[in-house]
Amino acid sequence: MSLHPSAQALTWAPPVHLAWSQVFGSLAMLQYALVFFVIALIAAIFGFGGIAAGAVEIAKILFFIFLVVALVAAVMGLVRRGR
Repeated sequence: MSLHPSAQALTWAPPVHLAWSQVFGSLAMLQYALVFFVIALIAAIFGFGGIAAGAVEIAKILFFIFLVVALVAAVMGLVRRGR
C-alpha cells in the first residue's frame, strides 16, 4: 500500500539511533565553561590573597611597554600603507 507523498511527510519521524555526540556535539561549550570556571577560581585565590598586590607594579610596566609597541605597530602600518 503506497501512501500519498503528503501523507508520508506527515508520518515521518526522526531516527532514534543517534549517538550522544551527534545530539550534543563534542560538548565543547561545557568543556570551555569548566576551564574558565577553574581559571576564575585561580584568579580569585590570587586576587583575594596577597599575591595580587606585588604584581601591580609589574602590570603597570608591562602596560606601558605594550602600549608603546602597539603605537609603533600602528605607525608602521600607516607608513607602509602610504607607499
